[in-house]
Amino acid sequence: MLIRLVFIFSVFCIAAMFAGMANFDAAANDFSRGELNALTSERDAAEAALRALETAETDAEMDVFELEQRLLEASMESQRREEQATAAELELISLKTRKASTERILLQSEIVIDDLLAALAISGRHRPPAWITHVDDANLAIRSAILMGYAAPQMKAETNRLASELDELRTLEQSITMEISRLAAAEANLALRRAEIVQMTAVKRNAFEDVRSNTSSMRERVAQLGQEADSVRDLLTALEDRAPSAPGLKPYLQLAAASPNNTGRRSIARPSRRGQLDPNLRSLIGELNQPAVGRQVRKWGDRMPGGSTAQGLAFATRAQAQVTAPVTGQVEFAGPFRTYGQLLIISTSDEYHVLLSGMSNAYVSVGQIVVQGEPVARMPNRVTPEPELYMEVRYEGEPMDPERWMRRS
Repeated sequence: MLIRLVFIFSVFCIAAMFAGMANFDAAANDFSRGELNALTSERDAAEAALRALETAETDAEMDVFELEQRLLEASMESQRREEQATAAELELISLKTRKASTERILLQSEIVIDDLLAALAISGRHRPPAWITHVDDANLAIRSAILMGYAAPQMKAETNRLASELDELRTLEQSITMEISRLAAAEANLALRRAEIVQMTAVKRNAFEDVRSNTSSMRERVAQLGQEADSVRDLLTALEDRAPSAPGLKPYLQLAAASPNNTGRRSIARPSRRGQLDPNLRSLIGELNQPAVGRQVRKWGDRMPGGSTAQGLAFATRAQAQVTAPVTGQVEFAGPFRTYGQLLIISTSDEYHVLLSGMSNAYVSVGQIVVQGEPVARMPNRVTPEPELYMEVRYEGEPMDPERWMRRS
C-alpha cells in the first residue's frame, strides 16, 4: 500500500515537473523571479519524488528478495517435516507388522500349551496302578514318565517364551502409541508450515501482479493456448510464438519509467528478470533435488499401461505434499492441460522447459519468476491411490531424460 501511495504521489509530481519544464524558458522572460523560484522548487520536488520512487523500488525488490528467502527457509522446513511424517508413518507400519507377527506367535504358543495340558490331563486320568501286575501297566508307566520328562521342560520353555512375547507386545503397543503421537505432532507442524507457505506465496504473487497491467489478459491467453494445443510440443511452440515473455508495466509505472529525469537510471520495474535466472539448466546436471518428498515409481523409458514409454520421472508422494521448483525460471504455463491434468511449465535462461503435473493447485502466476526450491504447488489430498508427481525436461520441444539433472542421493 505504501508503494502504491508513493507511485500515485510521484505521478502528480512528474506531471507538475513536465509542465514546469515545458514553460521554463518562457518563464525566464514573462515570469518574475519569485515565480521562477517556485517553478524551480516544483522541479526539485518532482526529482525528489522520483528519487523516492527509486528508493521505494529498491525497498520493494529487497522485500521480494527477503520473501523469497523466507519461502526457501519455510520450504526446507516443510520438507523436513514431511520427511519426519513419512518416517513416522513407515515406523508405524513396521511396528504394526511386528505386533501382528507377535500376536501370531502368541496364538501358536497357546495352541502348543493347550496340547501339552491336554496330554497331561489324559495321562492323569490313566495313571498305572501302584503295583505293576501286567506288561501293559509297565508300558503305560514308561510312556507317562517319558511324557512328563518331555513336557516339563517344554512347558517351562514355552512359558518363558510366552512371557517374553507378552513383554515385547506391550512394548510394541507403547511404541505404536508414541509413534502415533509423534506423527500427529509432525502433521500439525506441517499444517502450520503449509498455511505459512500459502500466505507468503500469495503475497509474492500479488506483489508480482500489482505492478503488471496485463496479467489477467495474459493468463486468459495462455489458458486459451492450452485449450487449442494438441500436445505439449504444440503448447511449448505456441507459448514461444504467441505469448509475451512477461506482462507489461501498469500505466503509472510506465509514466515514471519514461520520465526524462530518469535517463540513465534503472527502470521503476522490470518487465522480466531473465537476467537473474542464471545459472542455466545446462550447468546444473546432477544438481537438482526432487520436486517433492517421495519415492520414484517411474523412470525415463519405462513402459506405460497404454503401451507407450515414459518421457519423464514420476514420484509417489504423501497427501498434500509440497511441490517445489526444481530450477530457477519463469512460469510460462499454469493450468489444466489434456491428460497431464494440472500442468506447470517453467522456462530457464537457456530455453529449457521443466514440466510438472499431477498437482491439485499451483501457487504461482504466468510470467512470475520462481527460484530453485521455492514452493510452487501442492499435491492432491488423498491417500489411495497415492498422489503421483510427474516431471519432464524438454529442449526445443523434445523430451530429455530428467535423471541426468537429478542429484544422486
